[in-house]
Amino acid sequence: MANGPSRSQKVAAWIQTIAILLAGVWAAYEFIFKEQAKAPNINPRLNVTLLKRGEAQGNDLLPVEVEAVVNNTSNSEATVVAGFIALWVHKAAPEANQIVKVGLTTEGGRNDMVMDKVNWSHKTKLAGFATAFPDFRYGPNETSSEKFVFFVPAGAYDILEAKLTFFVANSCLGFYPFERCHKFKATFHWDAREECAEKDKIVGNNWCANFEVGKISDESLRPLTIQEQNESFGFQKFSTTQMTLLPNAPILRSGLASDEAKAD
Repeated sequence: MANGPSRSQKVAAWIQTIAILLAGVWAAYEFIFKEQAKAPNINPRLNVTLLKRGEAQGNDLLPVEVEAVVNNTSNSEATVVAGFIALWVHKAAPEANQIVKVGLTTEGGRNDMVMDKVNWSHKTKLAGFATAFPDFRYGPNETSSEKFVFFVPAGAYDILEAKLTFFVANSCLGFYPFERCHKFKATFHWDAREECAEKDKIVGNNWCANFEVGKISDESLRPLTIQEQNESFGFQKFSTTQMTLLPNAPILRSGLASDEAKAD
């Protein structure tokens, strides 16, 4: 009569079973849960193109094309809750005449350039604003872009500053197949002190934003608090800025006039 498995064999079988289960849990954690838990990373990029060059006098308007490029450089999905493009024009202080000092030196293999200080933000004006990619979802390594055309007063200002900002969140909570996905809405306010003084607003330079959230399957939205933004949805902000010299900038004319006066 054949004997059944011994006690030691049973223990070994249980140990082997537990080891297999632990290996499966580890593999699920490493390749499923851990990958899904990675924070998304958005790489924003601006392309600013002056559509018309040449002379610009006074408040002559110059068409400017601004392309907003969004690249999800992570291996996980990302949701852009909202993005915005803001354009400012800057005028340098009128007393800044002589800009460049002649005489460049090198020391220890380092190039050196000396310039007089220019107060380039002496006068600033908001020239344009647009929202971009509202509640837009990106797959891993996905890229997309949007283009806008603004008209800015080129003849009276020196520098065009374009800023692109995105708020990114984890729109789906939990892990597949038990995750719950959400939709978002953002409202931006510019130079609105009363609205920006309210609770749960993200406040920036002369602007603020409040957010709403709701389930994908539900039409209703509710206010999203700052605490929920950070703790539940992992809000992140990504931004980039580009400076562009406007054609026929007054600061260049003043510098040339100063050089010519000294030459005489």
